[in-house]
Amino acid sequence: MTDGELHDQRLKSLGLMVSEIVHDLNNLFAMVMGHAELGRSVSEPGSELHGRLRDIHAAAVSGGGLCRDMLAYAGKATLPDCLIDPSAMVSELQTLFRVTIPKHAQLDCRLGDALPFLKGDPNHLRQILLNLVMNAVEALEGRPGLISLTVAVDGSRHDANGLGIPGLRIDVQDNGCGMDENVKAKLFLPFFTTKLTGRGLGLTAVHKLVSVLHGELQVDSSPGKGSRFTILLPAVPAPAPAAAAEVAADHAPQSLSGRTVLLVDDEPQLLQIGAAVLKRLGIQTLLAADGEEALACYRANRHRIDLVLLDAVMPTLSGGEVLKAIRSMDPAARVVLISGYAGTDLQMSLGDVIPDAILLKPVEPRILLETVARLMSQQPGINGQEAV
Repeated sequence: MTDGELHDQRLKSLGLMVSEIVHDLNNLFAMVMGHAELGRSVSEPGSELHGRLRDIHAAAVSGGGLCRDMLAYAGKATLPDCLIDPSAMVSELQTLFRVTIPKHAQLDCRLGDALPFLKGDPNHLRQILLNLVMNAVEALEGRPGLISLTVAVDGSRHDANGLGIPGLRIDVQDNGCGMDENVKAKLFLPFFTTKLTGRGLGLTAVHKLVSVLHGELQVDSSPGKGSRFTILLPAVPAPAPAAAAEVAADHAPQSLSGRTVLLVDDEPQLLQIGAAVLKRLGIQTLLAADGEEALACYRANRHRIDLVLLDAVMPTLSGGEVLKAIRSMDPAARVVLISGYAGTDLQMSLGDVIPDAILLKPVEPRILLETVARLMSQQPGINGQEAV
């Protein structure tokens, strides 16, 4: 075996190991996230308890982000494209930054006017921003310092005729320790880090995810003068306000009293959390702990089940096998697949049977409710058309 073949074999083995570890970690973070969100729903807004539960939820989201770092390195973090609003994404992340960035670091977020949208996986942009900001925090080395996150229109892009085309520019700058040319040359290598507590995956993941979004990553840094990471991304025009409002209305959770969802997962806590979350919309749930139990339940209740929420990785029968069996019984069945990753391995396991949506673990309760409400509002018999 050549050195190159040996290297490829090691990477493949590492990817398999990462997938197994991330699957278990995602389940744990989903439990934490679910319990925190359910606790917030019954606590007094503005109370100390409500704030602590919010921080727990944010920490679980951050933990899920670490899992996506590892999946990005393993090449298993791809979801179908959708429109991404960068302004909304940064606003969402500012809440997380407030509870994760230490007090010695001051973060200044600036959003340009009339920003275009991106097309891709929102989780990719979320992880790029999280990793770059946290890398800037680490570059301060515990000293007081300033980090700036700027999102603006990129006016440097032009088509073959010289006409401007939409583009987005993201700059993350710090006044920390900076880097010399030797460090910059190794910056995106897996497990390379200059920090005692670093894991050496954050910037590797950023590099891969920017590539997935068909963007360009630039680094400007020198010792003692801080660093600036610039990302240039192709973009699409923002939808008209009326269209954006219509989309938001379509995704808003609504009462679905009397509807029934079959929940399938081999983790008992996730089944209980999922049932409690869906109960907030008035949804009745049937629970199954494995694939065989799910198929038996579906056969007995197929005429009252409106939607199936299906874990992708289970013993005995996989989520993909259960999906195929359900569709063979009812081609119009609505099925959402919940997976720790959504790369080529998952796509190959599904073949030509496509779920109505794919949710990436750990799933935030809000996203779960929006997805269920959206799919239940569609006409029956239309499936396999989109993924979340």
